[in-house]
Amino acid sequence: MRRQTVAVFFVCMAVILGSGCLAVFLGQDANWDTRNYHVYNPYALLAGRLDLDLAPAQLQSYFSPLIDLPVYWLNLHLPPWFVGFLLGSFHGFNAVLVFLIARTVFVAGGNPAMFGPMLLAVLGCLNASFIAQLGTSAGDSSSSPLVLSGLYLLCHWCVKLREQKVIVQPPAGSIGLLMGLAIGLKLTNAPFAVAMAITLALIPAAATAARLRNLLLYIGGVLFSFMASSGWWFYEVWAKFGNPLFPQFNGHFRSELATATSVIDTRWGPVNLIETLAWPVWMGLRPARIHDAPIYNYLWVATFAVLLTWLADGIWNLWRHRARARGSVFVWLAPEMITTWLLIFSGLSYVVWLKIFSIGRYMTAIEVMLPLFVYLGFRAFIAHRMALAITLLVSLWSLSGGVVHSNFGLRAAWSDQAYKVDLPAMESPSTATVLIAADGSPNSWLLSQFPPAVAVYRVSGNFPRTAAYDKLVRAKTAARAGKVYVIAQALQDFNSMRLVQLNHELGFYSFAREPVICAAIGRATAKMSRYKAFSIDTDLSGACRARLINDAATSQESNADYLVLANQELIAFGYQLATESCRTYSAFIGQMDFPYQFCEAKKMKLNNE
Repeated sequence: MRRQTVAVFFVCMAVILGSGCLAVFLGQDANWDTRNYHVYNPYALLAGRLDLDLAPAQLQSYFSPLIDLPVYWLNLHLPPWFVGFLLGSFHGFNAVLVFLIARTVFVAGGNPAMFGPMLLAVLGCLNASFIAQLGTSAGDSSSSPLVLSGLYLLCHWCVKLREQKVIVQPPAGSIGLLMGLAIGLKLTNAPFAVAMAITLALIPAAATAARLRNLLLYIGGVLFSFMASSGWWFYEVWAKFGNPLFPQFNGHFRSELATATSVIDTRWGPVNLIETLAWPVWMGLRPARIHDAPIYNYLWVATFAVLLTWLADGIWNLWRHRARARGSVFVWLAPEMITTWLLIFSGLSYVVWLKIFSIGRYMTAIEVMLPLFVYLGFRAFIAHRMALAITLLVSLWSLSGGVVHSNFGLRAAWSDQAYKVDLPAMESPSTATVLIAADGSPNSWLLSQFPPAVAVYRVSGNFPRTAAYDKLVRAKTAARAGKVYVIAQALQDFNSMRLVQLNHELGFYSFAREPVICAAIGRATAKMSRYKAFSIDTDLSGACRARLINDAATSQESNADYLVLANQELIAFGYQLATESCRTYSAFIGQMDFPYQFCEAKKMKLNNE
């Protein structure tokens, strides 16, 4: 037993460290959310900018900054690649927790082997969606360990109950603390908390009072950790704007600075009954329905097919043996209690998520368990080893399709500094104002490098502003009495950015000093949809290098077009660009350049003045 425990420890450490190394290989996170609010929000918290700025990161400016604070702080004090390694390693704990959950399922089924649970855990995290988040500041894979920890406590309780054969109360309070913290860090974890509450309410108890006790302990734990982790932030936002979730759900709170809308993204989710009933098929085959970028995970389709067959078989058996039936359909599906409650929790989480969000990455805690569900479905019909082998093949097929067809987002080659911005000269920053007129472009990450005394107001983007908001911006700008500047979007060549990303990855193949090896890598890369605009050959040193194919599509927009757009956005605020002052400046995340335009603005007379 001791030898087995030591082996498990080293395998788990290998998974954790391997996740960190993979994150370093992929490069520094440069995705939209990072550029929009994952850098600005913790910077604004530490600099006390809630009273100074207005929505520089659009509506996301007022999301709780707690989950982004560690990454921002680490980037201030450690080499960026090491921060990526640490974050990727932390994300590797998802695999460890899936292993622990799978291990309890295997033990309950009379199979104490370690190989199967570890294999399923690794396969669960080897999906395109999880890899796209690995080592990034996306909060879904950073908060999912809390959800999985709560689920593991429930599974462990099932094993304990089975072994002791006496009534043992579930650790409802501890589970509630974990779920509440998960919601406090990222509100999109709410479906898991709701699903866990229903699951605990369904668990049989010796008396109704015991069931009520479990539910109250759970709710108390959720509320306590939620308020401890984010209650302070919601209070600050409520005191400032009259809406703790500002500007979301403003139809209820009625803050005058935002429109009376819920600000729920309605682009996602099924549109009819057929899609609703078979939504996992769309999730796997049409990922644009649940992701901003195409991120394929065919395991959703496989899981749906296997579990549907398993369910149909269970119902059929229940009907055939209805005279002898003792219990629900879940008994026929899964004689082990742990599998029953695992399925109930996961199914409820999926239903609540489908109703509220339908955004793929919000289901990370369930997605990493898909190979386990596929295995359990096959295991209901065939032997353990055969079920494990088929699950391995299905998972590898899904992974290969994900690698070839998915877009993992922007990743920059590592540099000595996480963020570096070429700054324009500004006259008297303590009285100056910067207006962001860049449509929905994510520019707020730049502000962490700007003079801290300057005030920044957003006049464009997804913030649902009102006439009162526009009036407040005009009043604040006038009150500062200094020069007014404008950040406008600049032309960004995403093909060149992808080239930086690809050459960063090729740099890890130091062994590839032969043209035949580079050619093989080039053939493999050419099959990947995100790199079809590039070819790979050897440079003068013999190393593999990528280059842009001459006929690759390029943007037809120009910096002048963005200045016209910025001028249109400034009209409502009584300003226009002094176009002769506009200059383009470089801004780097790692080695990837995200240029921006910076101009002076001059006052114009409004028609109603």
